[in-house]
Amino acid sequence: MTENNKKSESAKKVAETEKKVSVLTPAKTVGKAREFIIDEQTGRSFEVKPEDKMDRLAARASIIYLLIMIFFFLWQLFDIWLGRFTLAQLFGYLNYGPLTNSSTLIGIYTFIGGALGGIVNEIRGFLFWHCDHNAFGRRYLWKALVSPWLGAVLGIFVYFFMRSGIALFTGEFIPGEGTVQQAIPMFTIGLLAGYGSRKVFIWLDHHVDRIFKLKKKKDEAENLKKVPNLKGMTKEEAEKKLDDFELKLGKVKEVQTEKKDMIKKVISQDTKPNLYVEAGSAINITLGVRE
Repeated sequence: MTENNKKSESAKKVAETEKKVSVLTPAKTVGKAREFIIDEQTGRSFEVKPEDKMDRLAARASIIYLLIMIFFFLWQLFDIWLGRFTLAQLFGYLNYGPLTNSSTLIGIYTFIGGALGGIVNEIRGFLFWHCDHNAFGRRYLWKALVSPWLGAVLGIFVYFFMRSGIALFTGEFIPGEGTVQQAIPMFTIGLLAGYGSRKVFIWLDHHVDRIFKLKKKKDEAENLKKVPNLKGMTKEEAEKKLDDFELKLGKVKEVQTEKKDMIKKVISQDTKPNLYVEAGSAINITLGVRE
């Protein structure tokens, strides 16, 4: 075989190898679109950032703390309900007679209810961010630490605010007679105030604005679009679907698949469906090809 023929054969082998590799190896993709989640309670958007090692440690620390707190406040609830006041005795407050006063008990139940509500709301946030979206930020650890106490204080705020007669549920607020009749509804108010702390802030802001005639701040509308599910679509169908959602098709890469029904169909997309991205963002997809 001549030198030229050897070079020709070598060039053919290199070309065939590159062709195979181009199918097996994903092509370099366009930068991934920034992903957002819109909070259903406030309408605000938050950018989704994947967790790193420190974020996962913070998530574990926060759930352990929240579980300890929920057991602590449940213990306090039943301990006070039974009239033992164990915590007061541990701190040397042996004469706990004044704590049995009906007004004091109502405040205590409201405080505990607010704390439990704040804890439950924060556990819900932990499940949403860490378990569902793998996007728990280490900064959320501070939010978890203060949530029981913030909920408790908000419960007290709401309790006194309602007792003052400024805010009404339905008509005039009239507490029932007797400790139990008053404690149960006030505990419930505290629980709801702690759980819905964000809405309580909005509710309190509304009354502050009304009383002191302050102007409300209006959040600027964000130009975000929900990402559709493209799985199972052809490239053309995916492109049209994205156009309908005011998005565009990004880089298309191909991978071999054994599933015949997924040949020339979208196998995956780099941005998860139902998340939000900025309008006009490019969504990268992966198409299946024959082996």
